[in-house]
Amino acid sequence: REYILGAIQAGAGVQVGHGHGPLNHGYSPLATRVI
Repeated sequence: REYILGAIQAGAGVQVGHGHGPLNHGYSPLATRVI
């Protein structure tokens, strides 16, 4: 329970869902290319 509450508190300031397309979670992410 303490771990979960700490994780929620640590991520409270993270904003997601305001980008220009899908996320690339891999190492050294590349920009999305439209072909």
